[in-house]
Amino acid sequence: MNKSEINENKILMSELQNKIIESNKKYYKDVLDFLNMLFDLEETSILKIKPKKIQFNENIIKTYNYIIKKHDIKKEMLDTNAFDFNIEYEQEDVLKICLIISNNLLDKLKYKIEVGTWNNKKYLKIKPM
Repeated sequence: MNKSEINENKILMSELQNKIIESNKKYYKDVLDFLNMLFDLEETSILKIKPKKIQFNENIIKTYNYIIKKHDIKKEMLDTNAFDFNIEYEQEDVLKICLIISNNLLDKLKYKIEVGTWNNKKYLKIKPM
């Protein structure tokens, strides 16, 4: 390989790396927007999210499915017809569903959300893997 070919390969690798970084930025933004919607917040960073309440509705599921499809995430999409949003679900059931879908999206970013307990109260915390 001559010097010209090496330089050309470096340029191609740099362009590819920039495309990957840009793609990851878009994915991060989509996940951040989803988590803000799910937890009714307006944070600018995933690690700043401190959930105090959960909004679980049809739009959450549609947004989750949209992100899975848009970014070709190898996770199962949710069937919006499987949920009846006119009834009130048990808090534990909603929490489990929200943990699963949140962690499905956070996995690619190498974050996870966990449940902790403090003074006999549950809380959610997002942290790096």
